[in-house]
Amino acid sequence: MLRISGVVLPGQKRAMISLTAIKGIGRPLAMKILTELRIDPLTKTDDLKEADQALIRTRIEKELTEGE
Repeated sequence: MLRISGVVLPGQKRAMISLTAIKGIGRPLAMKILTELRIDPLTKTDDLKEADQALIRTRIEKELTEGE
């Protein structure tokens, strides 16, 4: 279970789609973030490695999202 910006992301969806659960992140921004981090957007959220989760968390903190 991945939690970012106070939102629990759906685990059985692709990472690109899961990131859109965070208010302020749409599909284009989710794809941009994953591409920048060199993470496969088709990877299921539950299958992301701890290192990848940390990278995503750090990158999303730079964006204006739901909790801010």
